[in-house]
Amino acid sequence: MAEYDNLADIYESWSAADPAADLTLQFYVSISHGIRGSVVELGVGTGRIAVEIAARYGRSVIGIDLSEVMLTECRARARARGIEHLIQLTKADIREFWLPEPAELIIMPFRTFGHLLSVDDKLAALRQIYSQLAPGGVFVFDHYVFNENWARNHNGVPRLMCTIHDRSTGNKEFVWDTYRYDFAAQLMECIVTVEVAEADGTILRRQHRPLSFSWVEPDQVRSWAQEIGYEVRKLYGSFDKQPFNLSSTEQIWVLGRASH
Repeated sequence: MAEYDNLADIYESWSAADPAADLTLQFYVSISHGIRGSVVELGVGTGRIAVEIAARYGRSVIGIDLSEVMLTECRARARARGIEHLIQLTKADIREFWLPEPAELIIMPFRTFGHLLSVDDKLAALRQIYSQLAPGGVFVFDHYVFNENWARNHNGVPRLMCTIHDRSTGNKEFVWDTYRYDFAAQLMECIVTVEVAEADGTILRRQHRPLSFSWVEPDQVRSWAQEIGYEVRKLYGSFDKQPFNLSSTEQIWVLGRASH
């Protein structure tokens, strides 16, 4: 079972609590304008970005994800927008996926790269993505810039991410994130805790849903990209395309395959 199978029911509210959620949506929709052929999204999830690209431009989007539950949510979203015919979904590992034809644009939004936990996993995915790009095509992904001071201060400290109101029962769901870091290995375990409470605050039940994650440093990405043969077209430090610098909180990579 994929880790996100256990998160699909809260994903929309949980992810919307992240300040980068709307910014990533706007960024990836904008860079998909004018693309010939299908846009490919790796880690398509519930289709928050893929469905918007398809609806905005009337173009085909290929979505790949390891969670069948998330893909089911994506199909429902596309159906609700009347564009199910534009969304082609495949359950696959992004280290091993294959496309019907080379892609002009492959995207991996919203820090999905961090779900590749080891260096070997990351290199395998980067090589496979490169192999699926058309000559001149680009691969775009984002990741945060890891803040070790923040991480050490919040290591093991629960944070309330969002509150979900169930109108049918009057109950509330409190969604908490607790991060535990392995700094040497660049790994973190996120425990997503969902508390279901009555209107008066009485906790009815509590469930812990684990999620594994990793982080990368910009120098690592640059080294791996060059090793594989990518051209680093752009490195942005924000979703409004400001150049990356030492004060940037995001690293947004535009990696290209040579046109010859």
